[in-house]
Amino acid sequence: MVLGWHENLQKEEIPPEHLWEDSEGLELWWSDVMARREDGIPTSRGRGASKDSDDDDPGPEMVENDYARFLKNG
Repeated sequence: MVLGWHENLQKEEIPPEHLWEDSEGLELWWSDVMARREDGIPTSRGRGASKDSDDDDPGPEMVENDYARFLKNG
Protein backbone atom coordinates (compact mmCIF):
# COMPACT_ATOMS: atom_id res chain seq x y z
CA MET A 1 0.00 0.00 0.00
CA VAL A 2 2.78 2.42 0.92
CA LEU A 3 4.53 1.77 -2.41
CA GLY A 4 1.28 2.67 -4.19
CA TRP A 5 1.22 5.99 -2.35
CA HIS A 6 4.74 6.74 -3.54
CA GLU A 7 3.85 5.82 -7.14
CA ASN A 8 0.52 7.65 -7.35
CA LEU A 9 0.65 10.62 -5.02
CA GLN A 10 2.48 13.89 -4.98
CA LYS A 11 5.23 14.00 -2.36
CA GLU A 12 3.21 16.39 -0.16
CA GLU A 13 0.21 14.02 -0.18
CA ILE A 14 2.04 10.95 1.17
CA PRO A 15 1.21 10.53 4.85
CA PRO A 16 4.11 10.70 7.29
CA GLU A 17 5.45 7.36 8.46
CA HIS A 18 4.08 7.73 12.00
CA LEU A 19 0.53 7.62 10.55
CA TRP A 20 0.93 4.48 8.46
CA GLU A 21 -0.50 2.21 11.17
CA ASP A 22 -2.89 4.78 12.69
CA SER A 23 -6.27 4.28 10.99
CA GLU A 24 -7.87 7.36 12.58
CA GLY A 25 -4.84 9.49 11.76
CA LEU A 26 -4.91 8.27 8.16
CA GLU A 27 -8.61 9.10 7.84
CA LEU A 28 -7.89 12.67 8.96
CA TRP A 29 -4.88 12.84 6.61
CA TRP A 30 -6.91 11.70 3.58
CA SER A 31 -9.77 14.09 4.38
CA ASP A 32 -7.23 16.96 4.46
CA VAL A 33 -5.77 15.80 1.12
CA MET A 34 -9.24 15.66 -0.43
CA ALA A 35 -10.08 19.13 0.92
CA ARG A 36 -6.90 20.55 -0.64
CA ARG A 37 -7.76 18.91 -3.97
CA GLU A 38 -11.31 20.30 -3.85
CA ASP A 39 -9.86 23.76 -3.22
CA GLY A 40 -8.16 23.43 -6.60
CA ILE A 41 -4.62 22.76 -5.50
CA PRO A 42 -3.16 20.93 -8.54
CA THR A 43 -1.13 17.75 -8.17
CA SER A 44 1.60 16.31 -10.33
CA ARG A 45 -0.73 13.55 -11.56
CA GLY A 46 -3.39 15.97 -12.78
CA ARG A 47 -5.90 15.46 -9.99
CA GLY A 48 -7.46 18.72 -8.98
CA ALA A 49 -6.00 20.56 -11.93
CA SER A 50 -8.10 23.29 -13.45
CA LYS A 51 -10.18 22.49 -16.52
CA ASP A 52 -8.22 25.01 -18.63
CA SER A 53 -4.94 23.13 -18.26
CA ASP A 54 -3.17 22.42 -21.53
CA ASP A 55 -2.80 18.65 -21.95
CA ASP A 56 -0.24 19.08 -24.76
CA ASP A 57 2.16 20.95 -22.48
CA PRO A 58 4.76 18.46 -21.22
CA GLY A 59 5.02 20.38 -17.94
CA PRO A 60 8.07 20.90 -15.76
CA GLU A 61 8.63 17.18 -15.10
CA MET A 62 8.66 16.05 -18.73
CA VAL A 63 11.06 17.13 -21.43
CA GLU A 64 10.32 16.79 -25.11
CA ASN A 65 13.19 15.39 -27.15
CA ASP A 66 13.68 14.25 -30.76
CA TYR A 67 12.43 10.73 -30.04
CA ALA A 68 9.25 11.94 -28.36
CA ARG A 69 8.67 14.49 -31.14
CA PHE A 70 9.00 11.70 -33.75
CA LEU A 71 6.47 9.52 -31.93
CA LYS A 72 4.08 12.41 -31.42
CA ASN A 73 4.15 13.48 -35.08
CA GLY A 74 4.10 9.94 -36.44
